[in-house]
Formats: sequence, structure tokens, C-alpha cells
Amino acid sequence: PSAFKSITDMMIDTIKSDMASQSPDYIIGGETAGIPFSAVIAEKMGLSLSYVRKKAKEYGQLFILALRAETQWIQLVLTS
Repeated sequence: PSAFKSITDMMIDTIKSDMASQSPDYIIGGETAGIPFSAVIAEKMGLSLSYVRKKAKEYGQLFILALRAETQWIQLVLTS
């Protein structure tokens, strides 16, 4: 638990410093292993959460997510 907290805190610090001039609206995590990290980061930063798959599901419906904030496309992808 302490290592997980340290890692997510470090990732939040990196996001804030690397995106100082921008203001992300969403945290987008990679499927499976990226979801726990992105969920905690989104919650701590007060942002919405979504996730992406490497490959489309071969069943059900296919959804494509595009995020747009005002006049800029903003995306943040966390990979596992």
C-alpha cells in the first residue's frame, strides 16, 4: 500500500509539473493494469476517469472516445 501511494503521488506531481500550462479534464488509463493507478490519480486530482483498450472488443458495441476542452484536444494516457 505505501509503495502504491508513493507511485501515484509521484505520478500526480509529474502530471502537475509537465502540464503546468494546461489543465486536464480527464485521466485516461490503459486497460487492466492501468485502471487502478488511473482511478486513484483521477480521484486524488478530482478529475473524471476513462480507460482505453489496446484493441477493440470483438463483441458488443464499439465506442470511440474523443475528449475536447474548449478549443483544444486534451488527453492524458497512463499505460501499464
